[in-house]
Amino acid sequence: MLFAIVLAAAGCAGSVGPTRTAAHVDTWGDRLRAAIPPVDAPDHAQLLSAFDLLAHALPDVAPGHEAEVDRVRNACSTLARSLGNLSARADFVKIGLVAVGDALEGDRGMLATIDSIDPSKPLRPQYDKVRKVLLATAKLMDRTPAPLTARR
Repeated sequence: MLFAIVLAAAGCAGSVGPTRTAAHVDTWGDRLRAAIPPVDAPDHAQLLSAFDLLAHALPDVAPGHEAEVDRVRNACSTLARSLGNLSARADFVKIGLVAVGDALEGDRGMLATIDSIDPSKPLRPQYDKVRKVLLATAKLMDRTPAPLTARR
């Protein structure tokens, strides 16, 4: 018994869970996942944070796509003006997501989900689709490390 306690205290194999040997690299995908509104509590303000993050991340993740970055920024500005308007339409969010899909060369599933967002209908009931696209975007952004401090 005493021997097992000594082994556990020393951190010998089998006595504790696996340890990380490499430091975790913070990616733009990690940051986007943290900003995505939860599925059960859609929130325009949190969605605005996700779009703001996309506008800052795209130049690092997809260099050379200035037009797409501008479209995401415009969508972000429009979303900011719609805060508190629960009947806001999804048109500007779709425009931003199309730009993200173009810049990141999204896969067929991601692009089909973007296409399924109806711009003439309210945004709130379509949050599940928006969230699905943002999660797919985060996966694509996982390959790019984020700077220690995000650009502002």
